Amino acid sequence: MKCAKHPRRDAIAVCVSCGIGICRDCEIKVQNRSHCKECVEAGRATTPAAPLIPKPVPGKVTPVATPTGIPSKGFYNTASIGLIILMVGANLMWISEFIAFGWFLSINVVRLVSVCLFCAGGVMSALAMYGFRRNYGPQLAYIVFIISVIFVWFMLIPVIINYGFLAGSFIPLALNPVYLAYIILYYLGYVLAGVMMILWGATVLYVRNYLGIPGLAMATSILFIITGSFFCTVALAIVAQIMLIPSGILGIITLSTTDVPT
Repeated sequence: MKCAKHPRRDAIAVCVSCGIGICRDCEIKVQNRSHCKECVEAGRATTPAAPLIPKPVPGKVTPVATPTGIPSKGFYNTASIGLIILMVGANLMWISEFIAFGWFLSINVVRLVSVCLFCAGGVMSALAMYGFRRNYGPQLAYIVFIISVIFVWFMLIPVIINYGFLAGSFIPLALNPVYLAYIILYYLGYVLAGVMMILWGATVLYVRNYLGIPGLAMATSILFIITGSFFCTVALAIVAQIMLIPSGILGIITLSTTDVPT
């Protein structure tokens, strides 16, 4: 390229304003940029405005999953079945209490079956916590899984005491120390079941951004926390057992639609 003003000379630069070739004699530097004399005199050799850099817009931040094993939905599927069994067992429990008032004095098959279903369903449902740990990595989920397994089987202890030591006993209940232990463990079982469900809700809330459905997961966690709180009161345990139906259904929907790392 030749200089526009001096055709015999080679251009050493291009005017950034008008684009013509300029030689060393025609080049005028403005802010370390090459311009021709005409553009400088015409006021076109101005410092360019700094490019607009858009401000970062806060958006959804998805945490990075760190699976502790091969990601799988199998634990969620098992937990969904467990939630169904848990719902059935919980509602049979309060129904059996209405059917047989003073059930602790007689062998109530419905009560025994309902508690066994509740415990089995609770353990199966807790596998969702283990699935969270395996698929996404948070240690909290594994801790809650272990606690759930311990707590849920605790409800079998008063049933064993009832059928193994109180049924057929000729000792008046008021004088029977085993009966006092039974009452304490009976109510403590409800409290621990409530704590377990509150921990379930807290764990779902903690991992909601891993699941790909944070809104649904949050609704599920809130419902489980409320249900667990009713269990902890003991006096409102029947309300909690009935509330397990919507909580369980929402939990099943959450587990069936959640994302699993690939």
